[in-house]
Amino acid sequence: MTTLLLPRSRTRGRPTPTLTFELDSLLGYRLQRLASTFAALTQRELEAAEAMTLPEYRVLVTLHSTGSAGVSALQRALMLDKAWISRTVARLVAKGLAHQVADIRDARRTVIGLTPAGVHTAARLLRRAKRRQARILSTLSAEEVSQLFALTSRIQARVDALHQREGKRSTGAL
Repeated sequence: MTTLLLPRSRTRGRPTPTLTFELDSLLGYRLQRLASTFAALTQRELEAAEAMTLPEYRVLVTLHSTGSAGVSALQRALMLDKAWISRTVARLVAKGLAHQVADIRDARRTVIGLTPAGVHTAARLLRRAKRRQARILSTLSAEEVSQLFALTSRIQARVDALHQREGKRSTGAL
């Protein structure tokens, strides 16, 4: 529990009521904390086994899941900055895991795909991710896992609708 002490009233010298606040009561905080911890666990495994960064992993498995894509499509899928994605793609290309070609329909656009080594690496990483997820979710029953996925899908749909309606890009989890 977080307790915030507010300053004394300047007019009468009486103490201002103390505000008690449960930070864990904010869904955004809880989800951000979970995501950050999950990402740290993933990053530790990647560094130990693959000499790969978490951003490289995310782009690699997204390309494996979606097929070839442009930077804009990756940006929408990952909800990250295009410049960040471009730098990450450049590192994957340098490692021989991805390739870039000009789009035959629009020469201004570059299409990114995986090399055979990239496909093999992504498949291996996804198998490891499924094992990691199974270890994490082992604390829940199969029914609870189904409920968790259904509930988070409903919440995501609602947040997406609010985001679209408000026309703003969310910048914080709280």
